Amino acid sequence: MEEAVEVAAYAMAKESDFVIRTYVDHLDAAGYSPIFLVLDGGASDGVREMLRRRPEGAAPLRLREYDQADWDEALGERSRDLTERLRHSIRRAYDEMDADWVLISDADEFVDAPRELFQLLAAAPPEVESVQLPPAEAVWGPGEGDAGPFETRVFRTQVRRRRAFRLLKRLIYGRYHVVFDDNMLSHKEGKQILRTGLRCDLITSHHARRDGVRLNRPVSELNGGRSFYIRHYDAISYDRWIEKFRRRTDQHTSHLRPQRYAQVELVRDLLRRMEAADSPEEARRIGEKVFRRLYHLTWFQYALLRLLGGVVRLPPARATGTQAAR
Repeated sequence: MEEAVEVAAYAMAKESDFVIRTYVDHLDAAGYSPIFLVLDGGASDGVREMLRRRPEGAAPLRLREYDQADWDEALGERSRDLTERLRHSIRRAYDEMDADWVLISDADEFVDAPRELFQLLAAAPPEVESVQLPPAEAVWGPGEGDAGPFETRVFRTQVRRRRAFRLLKRLIYGRYHVVFDDNMLSHKEGKQILRTGLRCDLITSHHARRDGVRLNRPVSELNGGRSFYIRHYDAISYDRWIEKFRRRTDQHTSHLRPQRYAQVELVRDLLRRMEAADSPEEARRIGEKVFRRLYHLTWFQYALLRLLGGVVRLPPARATGTQAAR
């Protein structure tokens, strides 16, 4: 008889109602329980109504809403730093955990094959304290141009042949190659599933540390070389992508990695060109051209990335034909 394991899920989010609903529905279907959801800026009336109408038997959901006054009270002068807010909310949730493990992710991230993953966690020896999940970045593959949010099956991953990618990435992505770090636009580290009840000096969404040592073990080490990817839907639509990157360019950037800083600077340049456009329609055409270059793979791009070990096909987070985000 298989040993039962309870896996909680935590996320801090500032997302649309559609994204929050998709995230919570996925966690319920996958069997995560309980769910800790921190909404940075508070919940909309639509989200509150959706949570009130959750079906009987759904996982317990613990909702926290923070506005700027709440962050100021909790963190003082550090309240403007997104990293500090995230670490604070993770620690508060972690200290209340009554499950065996907790998945620490964002609300636009989904883990494939959760039942197999739960079995792996149940069998993990006590010395395994944190399991690292590699990222897979959702894109539109060839022939998927009409797929809605959370419906694509092609995902960009860190390339296996890194030296070859450094030589070919300009050919694949043109002038935008500078924003790619091993074929990833963001979240290169992936996310973690952390055993509860541990003494940790630091817990982030990516890793945990004790006495300065990271606790993470790659999931492939525990699973005969096979990975369970965490599917990241950063750009489910042009409007969401440009909104998120407008926010990122408003933040302090001196602490960013060089590749991340280059990404922010490219978007700032894009926004300047859009602001100088002759009309709103022309501004949108400029923005959508960049968006498609980054997130819609042609057959040529897809074929090269396949050779480099930089794309995989995974199940979509939602069934085809669901309503698109607005």
